[in-house]
Amino acid sequence: MSEAPAFSILALSILFLLALFIGRMITHIRLPRVTGYLLTGIIAGPSLAGWLDIPPIIGAMALEKFHVISEVALVLILLSIGMRFRVEFLQRWRSRILVFSLTEIIITCLTVFVLVIIVNQFYISQIIDISNLDNISSFNIAVFLSILAIATAPAATLLVIREYESEGPVTDAVTTLVGINNLVTIIVFNIAVSFMHSSDISLNNLLLPIFVPILTGGTIGFIMSIWAQRLEQDQEFQLLILGGSISVWGICNLLGYDFLLGSFACGLILVNSSPKSERIFNATKQFDYALYVVFFVLAGASFHLDDLPHIGILGIIYIFGRIIGKLLGCRIGAVMGRFSTIEQKWIGFAMLSQAGVAIGLCNSLSSMGAPGEEIISTVVLGSVVVFELIGPISVRFGLVRAGEVPLLTLLAKKASIGSFEVLFQVINYFRSSIGIPKGHNVDNAEEILVKHIMRTNVNTIRDNTPFEELLHFISHSRYDRFPIVDKEGNFVGVIDYSDIRNIIFNPILSNLVLAVDLVKEVSLVTYPDKTVSDVLDIFKKHKDISYLPVVEESSPDKLLGIICQNDVLAVFRKK
Repeated sequence: MSEAPAFSILALSILFLLALFIGRMITHIRLPRVTGYLLTGIIAGPSLAGWLDIPPIIGAMALEKFHVISEVALVLILLSIGMRFRVEFLQRWRSRILVFSLTEIIITCLTVFVLVIIVNQFYISQIIDISNLDNISSFNIAVFLSILAIATAPAATLLVIREYESEGPVTDAVTTLVGINNLVTIIVFNIAVSFMHSSDISLNNLLLPIFVPILTGGTIGFIMSIWAQRLEQDQEFQLLILGGSISVWGICNLLGYDFLLGSFACGLILVNSSPKSERIFNATKQFDYALYVVFFVLAGASFHLDDLPHIGILGIIYIFGRIIGKLLGCRIGAVMGRFSTIEQKWIGFAMLSQAGVAIGLCNSLSSMGAPGEEIISTVVLGSVVVFELIGPISVRFGLVRAGEVPLLTLLAKKASIGSFEVLFQVINYFRSSIGIPKGHNVDNAEEILVKHIMRTNVNTIRDNTPFEELLHFISHSRYDRFPIVDKEGNFVGVIDYSDIRNIIFNPILSNLVLAVDLVKEVSLVTYPDKTVSDVLDIFKKHKDISYLPVVEESSPDKLLGIICQNDVLAVFRKK
């Protein structure tokens, strides 16, 4: 082995360990681990080292060698986003999610476009001195910046959701909106490139960059679905997903088309054509985290910190315009899509991250030598530093305030173990492993209460909901019991899935029945100050239920949240 590869591998090992250390340390100040991974890259990369005039842990040449790893990670990220687009899952929103997404996209685009046009007209000649300034179209720059502003970083968003075990309506909507954002960005970007940077604007030039990657990814995804039927072990599914996703990347690159769109299409077709898609998705989650860490560390190392002073007013306006556009667009989109008040208030905060897709498209623009690409690249790459540092924090803020992160998860992120306690645990475990007896200590779960692990953002059903609409809601829900509220929002009871079986096949009754007609007396509820042991006893006695409503003990008509059997069991597993 030559010296250069050995040094690169050693640098990569240092990055993994440094990411582990900083990722753990960053949680003590209640920040997501993703932020720690990005900081790891910035600390280890050449940009900060150049400022401090010290040798970097990972230099420009090593970054170039590891570029392929970043692209493979990006392929898996887009494939995972595509695999969240299960058609039957999307049907529960019907057209509402499209109304939401298109409203947010249009408002974000228009906000950035108008602000950039104004700044270009009055300030660009004073900000950036480029010899061919006369050939640079202000309109051109504004169009591409407004398109790139749509993209939301899928990796940062997904990792924060996974880290904080977020679950609920806001989480579901965010993952779907992120996918739509990036899909629209990639398609509109390719169309804009064909219009603005091609002398031969034909139907083929417009459609080929879109349909070739979709056809490539969709075909490979369908082949993977067929192959998956003959597989049984998780390791086999992991090999399938790696081989298939890298095939999409390789074929799209060989054909000269965008692999991001192909990867998304591969995941979309795979999840909707394979009966084993859930097993494939879970098998992927067992190995993809390390690749994501490498992606964020290398992204941090690739940040051009020296671009920050040069983005000037144009860059500041882009950052400001994108933040305002996303927050305002999500607020108005949620209202127009008839989403709940909680979703209207907090989804926008989970949509601010920006990284991989925007960087990838920006690099594509640079490779074309397009007019104005230097300005666009400087603004986008400089702003990505800002958005990737504040984005994960904003995602965490939105999900926590929406009530979809259990309090116990936040407490666990905040809790720390002293060095002596860690050493004591290791010594005790080693002593037990070699057969030296020791006393047993069982932690007491009595200190963990329902309010620590319940989820406060709950999908409820109005008591005047017609049966057909109720059936549609139930068919796309993860629950087996459904809280019913009156027009004032007071909790009136629950409907079990078993309660509707006799009505499904009776068209006469189904046209007459409302939700209130199926409500049963609430006998199985719990209270926020009950212990998880109390709740576990209820689940043991009633094996046919997996969720319990949480109500206020002094006011049983006030629904505070729900508690899931899996979350309760997870507490005891962690203990």
